[in-house]
Amino acid sequence: AQPQPQLQLQLQQGGEASNNGDSSMDGTTVEASQPPADLSHAGLRPLGSFAPAATDPAQGGVAQSVPASLPPLGGASAAAAGEAWNITGGSSSSSSASQDASRGDGAHVELGGVDQEFLPSKPAGQPLPAQPETTRAPQMRGAVMAAAAADSMKKMSSSLASAAATASKAFGHAQLPHVSSALNVPNIHIPMLKQETVTLTTTTTTPPRCGFREDEINYPGNDLRFVDSVFTSEDCCQLCAQEATCMAWSWAKGSSKASSNVCFLKGSEPKYTLSRIKDADFVSGMPVQIGRQMDVESPRQGLSLFCFSLIVPWTYEPSLIQMQFEEKTSIFDCDEYVTYSNKVLEVAPGVRTVIVDSSLQCVKGGEFKTALNTDIFLTVWDKVISDGHFLLHDWTVKVDPDAVFFPGRLRTVLEAYSESVNGTYLNNCPMGMHGPLEVFSRNAVSRWASGMPACSSYFNQLCSGPCRWGEDMYIDQCLMKVLSVNREYDAKLLVEDHCSPPAGWKNCLDGSVVSIHPFKTVDGYRACMQSSESAAAGSEA
Repeated sequence: AQPQPQLQLQLQQGGEASNNGDSSMDGTTVEASQPPADLSHAGLRPLGSFAPAATDPAQGGVAQSVPASLPPLGGASAAAAGEAWNITGGSSSSSSASQDASRGDGAHVELGGVDQEFLPSKPAGQPLPAQPETTRAPQMRGAVMAAAAADSMKKMSSSLASAAATASKAFGHAQLPHVSSALNVPNIHIPMLKQETVTLTTTTTTPPRCGFREDEINYPGNDLRFVDSVFTSEDCCQLCAQEATCMAWSWAKGSSKASSNVCFLKGSEPKYTLSRIKDADFVSGMPVQIGRQMDVESPRQGLSLFCFSLIVPWTYEPSLIQMQFEEKTSIFDCDEYVTYSNKVLEVAPGVRTVIVDSSLQCVKGGEFKTALNTDIFLTVWDKVISDGHFLLHDWTVKVDPDAVFFPGRLRTVLEAYSESVNGTYLNNCPMGMHGPLEVFSRNAVSRWASGMPACSSYFNQLCSGPCRWGEDMYIDQCLMKVLSVNREYDAKLLVEDHCSPPAGWKNCLDGSVVSIHPFKTVDGYRACMQSSESAAAGSEA
């Protein structure tokens, strides 16, 4: 078999092609075998002989030489058959003849690292099979080679278009310079990539802004939980909206208080109606923007109640407090409530005790054989005063957990009393104030807070040391005899076993008394509460 001629095409886009014929980001090499005898009709310009020729880079690169010995093709002259056809734009470097020969009979396109073979007629690197003598007749061979070359050019045009598209991808959207003019082949069209702008749209759902808020207002109680580091009332409102059981919220503004930047989320228990308390350190509201709200009302003038209880953890008292929460009674029916203990207890959902620094242990003794708990309650009162909740309310009420207490009835009683300069407090027993229920006006607590040192000095001198009294007697004597606070007695305040109670008092059939003491079991407490409520309902009917 005679060596077959090869046609090498090179496309160059800036820079220099590699010297081994492989493509790079800088150039495109197209090779095709079997050129026709005469390609002048396609506008190709003959460059020279197929005979080996050196390439002078200084004068611009030309196609690498191919085998020079070719028989005449279909009547074409040896010169025509041996001419190389240059369709290279710009300068290029040569490939080795051995590499070209190893490519075999098929044409291939190399572009930006992509090598696409097409029209293969034999495995790469293998010699052409011997052809029958008849096919080597000049006429037959010329016709076959012309047809093959025409078909190769047609398919090469298609591959060049694909190669150009690949190049555009590799080079971004830069255009290949003058591809068609460099080839000088009018029938070859290389489409360029159309640049398209894709706009990605991200839809963000913005929650509706808070529908209702009140500045300098607090809704105490009904806490579900609290969230620290909340820096705006809007954020607090959105937290409430995201919590399925949240009906209202109160946000503690940034201030010097320990509770600053705290969001308190409010549920529907234990209070059916939240109290609107004037407090410059708070903003409150409800998530009405999503259709959630609850009743809120301002306390009646002069009748706002702040109530607290001290809980001894190892006793029956935590279970009583939990039951009172469930029944929405006792301190949980006040405008604001707080529980204290010497450790943190969650005595009901959202109700955690505030810690006081005391062992909460005492002995009984003194002339009245009562609990000598003065030091314990002085510590509790220190905490009540430092927390400052009492300043936001008309009355402060200390309630023992085992005292059955009706806040609504207390408000009715308090309608008869008013504030005074030094304050007012209520005496609940002819023998002196007893501890199960203690009621003080705002000014009375302020007077007590400032006068504690004076009372301590007075009684230490009177008793030649600490007086062996209970807390109730100590504070009663201090307010009345030392601090000159107004003292008022009201028989409706308390029925108690240590204060000459009426016969049958444990049946709790009095529907007007404010508090009944003591009931130390859950069942006993609930039964007394229900009996008294039934008696009150019967009297109203």
